[in-house]
Amino acid sequence: MERSSHPALPDEIKRLYEVHEWRNAITVLSGSYPQEWRDILAVLSEFRLAKSHLVKDTASSGSPGDATAAAGGGNKSKVAKLLDEKFTNRGWAETSFDTNVTVTARRRLKGKKKRNSPSTEAFDSLAYDAPTHNVDCYKNHVALEVEWNNKNPFFDRDLNNFRLLFELRAIGVGVVITRCDDLQQLFESLIPKKDAKQRYGSTTTHMSKLLPLLRGGGGGGCPVLVFGIRPALYDQNS
Repeated sequence: MERSSHPALPDEIKRLYEVHEWRNAITVLSGSYPQEWRDILAVLSEFRLAKSHLVKDTASSGSPGDATAAAGGGNKSKVAKLLDEKFTNRGWAETSFDTNVTVTARRRLKGKKKRNSPSTEAFDSLAYDAPTHNVDCYKNHVALEVEWNNKNPFFDRDLNNFRLLFELRAIGVGVVITRCDDLQQLFESLIPKKDAKQRYGSTTTHMSKLLPLLRGGGGGGCPVLVFGIRPALYDQNS
C-alpha cells in the first residue's frame, strides 16, 4: 500500500501527515461527504503536536529540567483528547450503535395445496445481536478513530468495527488518525530512551502495525483512510 497522492489531498496535509487509503477512501469522502471531508482537513491543518503533549513540566516541583516524565497514562492521552475536542466542536460525537440481524428462512412444503387448506409455506426466523464498539467521532455516516498510543490490538477492533458497520450500511467510510514510526526518534530525544520504548514501543498503535492489517483486508469492503502524525507537526514551544 503506497502513500496516497490523491489530487483532493492538499499539499500541506501531505507534508504534515503520512496518508494511506483503502478502497478509494479519499474519493468516497471528498465526493459523497464533502462537509465531513472539509472538517477532517480543517482539524488536521490546525493540529500541532505540542511538547506538552509528550512530556510534563517538572520544574514547578523543584526537579531540574522540563522533559523528564512522559505525560498521560490512565485514560485518553492529551493528543487523543485534543483531536476529539476539535471534532466535537464541528458537530462530531462519540457514537454507539445498537445493531441486530434477523434471518428468515421460507420453506415451501411438498405436496399439492388444497382449497382452503393452510399455507404450504413455513417460516423459520433467527434474530441475534451484532454488537459493535463505540466510535470515537462520528458524523453523517463517517466514522473516525484516534489511536495515538493504545495497545495495537485496538487496530483490529477498529477495522472490524468499520467492516461490520459498513456491511450494515451504518457508515460509508472509516478514518484512523495514528502516529508515524519516525516519531520514535522524537520521543527518545525528549524522554529517556528506555522510557520511550516502554511507553511508545512496538506493542502500541503506530503506522507499521496498522498497514499490514489494512493490506490483509481487515476493514473488509469499507473504504478506510489513514493519517499518520509526522515529526513535521511537532511544536517545541507549546
